Amino acid sequence: MEPRERSYGLMDITRIDLSFQFPGVELVEGDEIHAVFSRGDSSADHPQAVIRLEGGVTRSRITPDEISETEVYTARAEGRVTPDLEPGEYVCKEVVIQDEEGRDWPFTDNAGLDLVIRIREQPSYAAWVQGSKFVFDSQG
Repeated sequence: MEPRERSYGLMDITRIDLSFQFPGVELVEGDEIHAVFSRGDSSADHPQAVIRLEGGVTRSRITPDEISETEVYTARAEGRVTPDLEPGEYVCKEVVIQDEEGRDWPFTDNAGLDLVIRIREQPSYAAWVQGSKFVFDSQG
């Protein structure tokens, strides 16, 4: 399966929406979701090579099927591309749900998400001419 990939520039907001099942765990609206994307072999000790997205569980629903009903959750996580991030590809390494009691419930199949964020290289500044004119000093 090809990874799903999006490109972002400086100060863009990155959002992901996830629908998932969590058998045996009852989540409620307001539980938090945390997603960590990193470049290559980088670790959390190098903040310029890690993107952290945070959000909440937005709703849940019961989906009847032929055998039983299944709880399906939807969550949105987001973050902003800050100037300290290095350009390149960031792969999703970890997704964790944190319930209202502070317990972490990590996703067990992060590779199945196939999410990649690409940060575009940005110039350090940009200046455009809006208008120009000669100014003559009549005293000189």
